Amino acid sequence: MFLKKLNENLNISIENSGLEKANALQKKAIGKVKSGADVICIGKEKSGKTTAIVISVIQILKQAVDDVPRAIIIVPDREKADAMSEVFDTLGRHTDLRVFPINSKENIEKLRDRVYAGSDVIIGTAKLIVKLYSNNGINFNGLKMFIIDDGEASIKPELTSQIDRLSDIIPKSQRIIFASENKDGISRFAERYMNIPIRLNFIGKQSE
Repeated sequence: MFLKKLNENLNISIENSGLEKANALQKKAIGKVKSGADVICIGKEKSGKTTAIVISVIQILKQAVDDVPRAIIIVPDREKADAMSEVFDTLGRHTDLRVFPINSKENIEKLRDRVYAGSDVIIGTAKLIVKLYSNNGINFNGLKMFIIDDGEASIKPELTSQIDRLSDIIPKSQRIIFASENKDGISRFAERYMNIPIRLNFIGKQSE
């Protein structure tokens, strides 16, 4: 079993995908995210961070509810959005969660209509999500989780204004960052927008 405290159907999907046992990062990070705390997790490339995010979101949201998104996941580019969506498809086989990776090549009106038709998880760049919001394409009233993946790339200096705008717009919610490096932008975001975040460092000495 991947993790004992996960939903049974989620564990079945995880095992069917070929994942047998959670690594140290996944065990600690999933547990802390499940607790509802704000979390910053720093780990090496290919250490299972994306899988930890997807499992945590599925475990917390469980199933489709209403029409508005309950999780927003910021990624650095379209390719990462599509890749994460594929992980949701694999691990979410026993749930009806509606997961939408959004990209800049799609007409904004069509994108807005697709999201408004019902969504639980939206994955995209900060710039595109701000654009969608500006076109009345996202209702944040039901948001529970605001997640930034690849934080070292998603919170680059040239993207700070978009991240700040989103952070100022969204209501109180759990805020989570996964990254491969603890860059200045991450520290700045934590200081301004996170509530006493739990910091997990899997590069060198671990911290609680």
